Amino acid sequence: MAAPRADRRGAAALEFALCALPLLLVLTAMLEFGWQLAINAGLEYGARHAARLGVTGTSLGAGTPQQALTRAVLRQVPLLQAARFTLELRYWGDLASIGNAAKATSGMGAGGAVVEYRLGYSAPLLTPLGRAGWGKTIEHRAVVVVQNENYL
Repeated sequence: MAAPRADRRGAAALEFALCALPLLLVLTAMLEFGWQLAINAGLEYGARHAARLGVTGTSLGAGTPQQALTRAVLRQVPLLQAARFTLELRYWGDLASIGNAAKATSGMGAGGAVVEYRLGYSAPLLTPLGRAGWGKTIEHRAVVVVQNENYL
């Protein structure tokens, strides 16, 4: 008498079900990580761009320097949304006083001033899995400190 043949119906579906969940978790994590990495790279680029404009004394257009730099950064980095973006400017008169918050003044300063450009962005997470694990947003920061050229 022949041995009964094992019933293999549904084996492929079971194997797929066992492999699909970890695969989807890894793909979701890669998507979230890539998105946050792109946001962070854009913010770093925006900080360098803002500092470059400020250091050289480039005409920034209408509004306060902070408003003009915000417009310039958002124009250069279209990935960023204005409602989630912040820009803080403060300056010191010389290199020796950097880090002393009491000596810092809000704004861009004049030629020779040391200026801190502090950019922030509250980046939303893309997937429900990401929001369940890390909350609704991740806060990104970029800081650049430069000394203005002695422009007129």
